[in-house]
Amino acid sequence: MGILKPYSHLVGYLHRWKIVSIGRFRIRIHHILDVDRTPFLHSHPFHYVSIILKGGYTEQVLNPDEKISEVKNGIGTFILRKANRFHRIKTLHGKSCVTLFFAFQTPGWDLKRHPEITCDGYFEHPDGMYQKQQMFQKRFDGKWFIPNPDRVIAENETRLSIHQNIAPDHINLI
Repeated sequence: MGILKPYSHLVGYLHRWKIVSIGRFRIRIHHILDVDRTPFLHSHPFHYVSIILKGGYTEQVLNPDEKISEVKNGIGTFILRKANRFHRIKTLHGKSCVTLFFAFQTPGWDLKRHPEITCDGYFEHPDGMYQKQQMFQKRFDGKWFIPNPDRVIAENETRLSIHQNIAPDHINLI
């Protein structure tokens, strides 16, 4: 049995492997495969430390004054960030990036739009309930929530979905 256990990969975007999980403390390896392809900045459900082991990325970080800063992170960069700090990956340095990720669990995560950020290929949808194959998904206040095969559960969902860019031909407003 190996030390690395796959942990909730996000296909085409981020592969994650768990090394340690003790209470609210986690150590993982993150393999970042793609940039954030939505205009949303995101926070995390944890305070974290990330050390870049391979590659790197440029991120957009929301400052306390609500202005955006661009930060370049390369091999050996040590990032210490609180859960409520919003950011997004703008560009990868090379084809991908590998980080050693230490997380200290806190409740929830969030998304935030900023007027300076736009994305080619991002699809806007009106708020409402959508059906995607056998799943129902709510869009409210411009954000997608976790889908569910039960429409009532989906309508009452309060947890945001990590997937915020859904092509119009993959869903139907119901």
